[in-house]
Order: sequence, then C-alpha cells, then structure tokens
Amino acid sequence: MINFYSEFNYHFSTILEVTTLLIPGLNNSEEEIEELVDWIATLDTSIPLHFSKYFPKYQLDILNS
Repeated sequence: MINFYSEFNYHFSTILEVTTLLIPGLNNSEEEIEELVDWIATLDTSIPLHFSKYFPKYQLDILNS
C-alpha cells in the first residue's frame, strides 16, 4: 500500500493534519471516534489527528436548541 501522507508530502511539501470538533451527544461516542481513527489510519498512520472540545457559548449553540 502506498503511504498516502508521505507520498503527498514528498511531492507537494505540505503538512496534513486532521482536527475534529467533538460535540457531546452528536459525534463523541466511542464508536464514532474509533471509526474516524480507523479511517484516517487507512490513509496513513502518520497523519496527526486532533480533537477539539465544543464550547456552546461561542458561536454554535445547538445543544440548547
């Protein structure tokens, strides 16, 4: 299997990272997170994955709707 991230970085001199916003009750189940991690790992295990915490008081207040 071709190492997607390394090949892309070699040809384009870029850095690829993935950031996911975790929203309680919407996309923070263990199953969904595992699916995301597994999918990214199929592309390349060296792709960094970051998780951001949802703050309902900023601009997206869907939990109180």
